[in-house]
Amino acid sequence: MLLFYRGRLYCYKIWENPEGNRIGKPTRRVRITDCNFIKGHGISIGSEMSGGVSDVLVRDCQAGPLLHGLQIKGTKQRGGYVKNVRVLDCQLQQITIFSKLPYNNDGQAAPEIPTFSDYVFNNLDLSSSKQKGPAIDIHGFEDPNHKLRNVIFSDVLLPANATVSVNDAEDVIFTNVLTKDESKPTYTLKDSKNIRY
Repeated sequence: MLLFYRGRLYCYKIWENPEGNRIGKPTRRVRITDCNFIKGHGISIGSEMSGGVSDVLVRDCQAGPLLHGLQIKGTKQRGGYVKNVRVLDCQLQQITIFSKLPYNNDGQAAPEIPTFSDYVFNNLDLSSSKQKGPAIDIHGFEDPNHKLRNVIFSDVLLPANATVSVNDAEDVIFTNVLTKDESKPTYTLKDSKNIRY
């Protein structure tokens, strides 16, 4: 589902448990291009994604001071997956991946924890961000079989003194991720492995 309000796209959702787990119908091949997001909660994929979401392209978009920037989110009760997401050539202010949300999980939990995997973030300008906290803030699931996996950040410009936080993730690569003063950001890692920067 694409949610529009007063001409603005706010979020992308597909099913929630338990209906989403029972029906199991995924959403695939989504393109979001040439959009200007002025305000709101964020450019959101999830958290109602029990049927699964894959093959999403976000390209040539701009976002103002949204609450969570571009976000991929879910809870461990929802099940499903978000995979094969590409975010290219965008001007954003924050990237967040959430796995712990204080949401009503709408009944019986899914039999499996969700999977977040295979994301590419390339040629992004976050340098105008005035957000508090990390400019890139990613959290996989704590279960060792459901860590966030296979993520690439390349050619990303961050504000001065930026921080990047990586939690419960595996195989995350940061290439040419620099602040406006051509310094590397400060990285904080927790319960993660194979993180390269």
